Amino acid sequence: MAIAYFFICASERCVQSSIDELKDSELEHRIALVLTSQDNQEVFFMAPMIFGYWDVRGIFQPIRYVLEHVGEQYEFKSYSVGTNTWFEQKASLGMDFPNLPYLIDGDVQLTQSNAILHYLGKKYGLVAKNEKDQRIQDMFDGMLWDITYGAAMFFYPHMRGRMYPDGLEEGKSTYLNAKIKPKLEELDRWMANKRYIFGDTMHYNDFVLFERLDAHHTAFPDLLAQYPNLQRFYHDMLNEKGVETVLGSDKWSKAFNGPQADWGGPEGFHQPWDPKTRSYVTDGQ
Repeated sequence: MAIAYFFICASERCVQSSIDELKDSELEHRIALVLTSQDNQEVFFMAPMIFGYWDVRGIFQPIRYVLEHVGEQYEFKSYSVGTNTWFEQKASLGMDFPNLPYLIDGDVQLTQSNAILHYLGKKYGLVAKNEKDQRIQDMFDGMLWDITYGAAMFFYPHMRGRMYPDGLEEGKSTYLNAKIKPKLEELDRWMANKRYIFGDTMHYNDFVLFERLDAHHTAFPDLLAQYPNLQRFYHDMLNEKGVETVLGSDKWSKAFNGPQADWGGPEGFHQPWDPKTRSYVTDGQ
């Protein structure tokens, strides 16, 4: 259960000292502050939402794009892949289905990336606006997850053996021609004459699609040029608020995958995005 803390403060210094005090507490989930103004009007403040995920981009990156796009203040708790920190803490969070990523927003506690994206989309107006668009949203949720999971099946060796027994390089042709290219062809047709998935209206799935394209464009540099509508969308999204902020910052990991993956792990994507060349400075991969 989330814990709320309340303070009555008559100055900004009081507010800040209260926040600092609570940040030192292991029990902190949320902080609520009531600031009393000079005319005795009380103003209610809530601390930022809290998110938790591994210290890689993974399936959290589209969520981060959304948060930065709307300018939301949030706290991010990073868990190092290969350590037991998350597994030691997960049971103490009081969640129904503890998992990464997670969201804590007052009394709201969510896990599963799509559930979090739906919640943020509704909160910030980045969801389907009518029943027809809802059906499209549902389809894109599924299709983009298929691409996400399909890439994991290829890049992670413990999963790849089920579908690509010949290894990474030998399985590349099968993955590209049988798995990803047919989906990109369908998406390219859909994106004809559209700025975003829903035309001129931005949707949370635009950030998911961008992240999937970014990963594949980085892994296979010649791939995206075969799909002009997706390539246009991709380059437009590079300038979108949120995407530009995240990729241009060294605050977050540039690794697409965890260290277990044969491609896109932390060793190869620890350098910031170069805004001049619009590419990653990689090392060793």
